[in-house]
Formats: sequence, structure tokens, C-alpha cells
Amino acid sequence: PGTKVKARTEDVPVDSHARRFYELARQAMESGDPRSAVMNLRIALSTEPDSAILRSALARAEAMLQGARGS
Repeated sequence: PGTKVKARTEDVPVDSHARRFYELARQAMESGDPRSAVMNLRIALSTEPDSAILRSALARAEAMLQGARGS
């Protein structure tokens, strides 16, 4: 009770700049702004190109953006 669960290192980017843009992208997705999320995730991936979490998040953001364009 009352203990915080720390995120596993695989759940967040390692690089501090990538982590910053990942967090901005996460906030954009929560706000319903996939275009900003995609932009921020692409920036994050330029710093940490092998990150599975960033690639997965980008795929989700791009799918959300495609859905928004199709409606």
C-alpha cells in the first residue's frame, strides 16, 4: 500500500532527449493530437533509433492519425 511502481527501463527511452519527446508524444495522444505525437516520436527516434517502445508508440500514433484522416 502506498508504494510506487517504477517503470521498467524497457518502458521508457534511455536517452534523456528521446524520453522528453516521448513524454510530449504521450501527452499529445492523450489530448487527441496524433499529428503532434507522430512529430515528437520521430524526433525521439532520431536520437534513439533502436527503441522498441518508440517504434511501437509511433505505430499507434500513425494508426490514430490515419483514423482521424479517414473520418
